[in-house]
Amino acid sequence: MGNKIEAIRAYLEEEIGDVFYDVYGLIKEEKDEDYDQAKKMLGREKCKFIPLVVQLIVCEDNYY
Repeated sequence: MGNKIEAIRAYLEEEIGDVFYDVYGLIKEEKDEDYDQAKKMLGREKCKFIPLVVQLIVCEDNYY
């Protein structure tokens, strides 16, 4: 399972780019599920990755 989590992280880092860790931190800390700030950081094209970032966080929380 750890390898799959790391594969998702690597994929997101590649697809999202430099702002991945900023978006990751925002989503991890944010209480509501609107993710407005993360959407602004990613832009219209890349905001489709938000559900996968959420899934990554849930998997990490459950596995680690």
